[in-house]
Amino acid sequence: MKRFARLKLVSTLVLACLVPAAGAMAAAKKPTVKAAKAAKGTAAVPNANAEELEKLKGEFKWGMSVELVQKSMEQRVRDSYADELKKAIKDPTQYSRMRAEVEKEVKAIKANYVKFESKKTGYDSSIVDQEFSHKTDESMLTSRDDKNTRYYFFADGNLYKIFTAFGKEILADKTFTDFGELMQARFGKAKQVMVEENKKAGVSVKLDYFAWASASGDGLRLVDRSEFYDVYCLVIFDRKVADELQKTRDRVHPKGSGNDSLVEAVLTGNRNDADVNENIIDQLTGKDTSKPGQNAPADIVVPYTNGQGPSASQVNAAGKGGSGKPATVNKKTGATNSKKAASDELEL
Repeated sequence: MKRFARLKLVSTLVLACLVPAAGAMAAAKKPTVKAAKAAKGTAAVPNANAEELEKLKGEFKWGMSVELVQKSMEQRVRDSYADELKKAIKDPTQYSRMRAEVEKEVKAIKANYVKFESKKTGYDSSIVDQEFSHKTDESMLTSRDDKNTRYYFFADGNLYKIFTAFGKEILADKTFTDFGELMQARFGKAKQVMVEENKKAGVSVKLDYFAWASASGDGLRLVDRSEFYDVYCLVIFDRKVADELQKTRDRVHPKGSGNDSLVEAVLTGNRNDADVNENIIDQLTGKDTSKPGQNAPADIVVPYTNGQGPSASQVNAAGKGGSGKPATVNKKTGATNSKKAASDELEL
């Protein structure tokens, strides 16, 4: 009897150990929130079509010097006038006037270069104010055509990012979602990043930007700046350089002044140190919803509203408000067939 009692006791103890163990095994099979988030990470940002990315950049390559970019821009201006100059060659007066206009635009290219050293410029309160920081060896060139304004950003004198603000003619009254669908038709499926906004009626959620990555190291994002500027912006950049530059910004500006929160979000896949159990639905669906205060403030100063900004010299002369009067826009430079889809017209 004692032996039987001991055997019964041992069996009871074994069962007591096996039940929790079985429960733990079952729980282990169920993916945790942390595991789901780790699985998503940067992989949550899908790769864009590599061929289309190269078409978008055109002749511009990462690492190009300021001088090389300026020469490329100069050649574009000359090419845009080539046909007209041939037609005007029989009219000396018209030919001379057109040649003078070409040289004026070429000369303006160098004037549109600005270094972000320490002194505030008009761009510190503009559509690109989240795209650069001071005292980190950053600089920028701007160019305009009859539809878009483009900003070429340099890190230590080397091209690493191109920011395009589309004009209203390109947008054609499309909503940001519609324009995003158009871009996805060309570049492939993007990650949609949502943002929460506090309003009197409560918290609302809206689409903040579309994001793509690439196997070659490029990053691409379509940003909604229509609330204050009536434009949508496409930004292509070298992710590795942007990542290193962000570290420099964090070191030079410990409090985060001048950080590009959108680039950081795309690069890290995590925009703050929030509880890993938050937003599990967003993580599983591929959408990302941020909490109030997680994003950098939106632009609130409006130096222009049509996507065609003033030159660097004009903005600097106007002061922080950046309200200098834009130069006359050449209707020929970069002009494209308006019947084409907006995505077909894109080339930087």
